[in-house]
Amino acid sequence: MTALLRGRDVAGLPVVDVSTGEDVAEIRDIIFDPGGGVVGGFTLAKRGFFGRRMRVVLPVAAIRSVGTHAVTIDSADVITDPDVAAPEQAVAGDADITSDDVITESGRTLGQVRDVIISGGRHPRVVGFEIGGGPAGDGFIPIDTSRGLSRSTLIIPDSFENRIRTDLVGLAGDIKDLEAGA
Repeated sequence: MTALLRGRDVAGLPVVDVSTGEDVAEIRDIIFDPGGGVVGGFTLAKRGFFGRRMRVVLPVAAIRSVGTHAVTIDSADVITDPDVAAPEQAVAGDADITSDDVITESGRTLGQVRDVIISGGRHPRVVGFEIGGGPAGDGFIPIDTSRGLSRSTLIIPDSFENRIRTDLVGLAGDIKDLEAGA
């Protein structure tokens, strides 16, 4: 498995054109399908402390790799206008899932979504959620355990309430088990 990164740690990473070595932008937001974790791309901002949102997207197919210190691309030419991007790179203005309630199938509130967890590399994907602010405490839940996600609620199986992980290493083990069918 590649590195696991919090969404807030990916935001602000430089986008580096490997053909020139230039950082051409920085990551602003992750565009993904919350139900399946498929990353469609990233919105971008200009580099620097006062960097403003750019009206372009970086499609996931154009990414060479998402690393712990940078996102690499083959050329700045892969950055595109969102109006001509594929549907999976469309940005919904109300798509932010942070602060969504996390509840079990039987209706027990565990807390709120604090962040998303993505696996980096050539094919980045959202693999889990960081939760906190509730009776279950702070922790991580693999995306494969979610039963549903609305505009305000993430629903997880009752049986998973006792399996909330407190670190990314534990989350990585759960993800590996889920992918192996265990």
